[in-house]
This record gives sequence, C-alpha cells and structure tokens, in this order.
Amino acid sequence: MVGEESSKGEGSPVITQEGIRAMSRRKVERHRSREGFGKDRYKWGNQALAAYTWCRSNKGPQRGWLHKIGKIPNPDCPECGEEETGEHIVFECLGHHQERRKLGEIREWKDLDRPIMKGEEGNRYDAVEDFFYYCHQRMSRRH
Repeated sequence: MVGEESSKGEGSPVITQEGIRAMSRRKVERHRSREGFGKDRYKWGNQALAAYTWCRSNKGPQRGWLHKIGKIPNPDCPECGEEETGEHIVFECLGHHQERRKLGEIREWKDLDRPIMKGEEGNRYDAVEDFFYYCHQRMSRRH
C-alpha cells in the first residue's frame, strides 16, 4: 500500500510490500483481460494453459519450432504433412479436426478468447480449455 511521504522529505511515497503485491495483481489482471490474451485463461489447468501458450506463441513442442531451433530435422506435421505451427494445430490440422469440431466455427484467436461452454446443465465445461488439454496430451506424447 502506498503510505505517507518518505522520511527523507523528498515527496516520494513509501511503498510497502503488500502494496507492491496488490499493484502487481492489478497490472496482471488488466493485462489478462485485454482482448487477444484469452480472458480467464489463468483459471485453467496447467496443461491446457501450457498448450495454449505454446500454440499462441509458436514456441513449444510444435515441430516447426523444434526445427527452427535445430532440435529436429523436419518441421512437418506427422498428421498431415504441413509445417506444424501453433496456428496450424489450432485452426488447420486435419489430425485435430474431430476435437476442433467441438468448438464450432473458429477461424482466428479472438474466436477462442471466450469460454465455449458444452455439456448438459450441471455438468458443463469449457470446450476451449478441453481442446488445449487434448493438444497438450498429443504434443507431449510425441516428444
């Protein structure tokens, strides 16, 4: 919390440790609520969040990234033969078509910035989180 002026008389406020934490939480919350980040993703399970981050940033166990950093010789997707990037996995890959159909019409990242709730009343789940959990399982199993 910002306290009174410092004892040095310079007119600068004293910031306590609790104030820094609160200020940091507010800053993170503002950042995470911006369009394009994926609202409420921080409430997801670790694996789904990791896969979302990998795909969104194109840095992770996708073959395109591993090829770029010299870890593997071929960037092609084992499912369809195209270069495997995060966007390819989420929007294009034929190997993920069945899981992607559960999300409905998705064409770009902003289509995934809100929860897509599926299931029956009382047993509903976020299909976007479920899709990225599935992606994590697939990518982790291969590498």
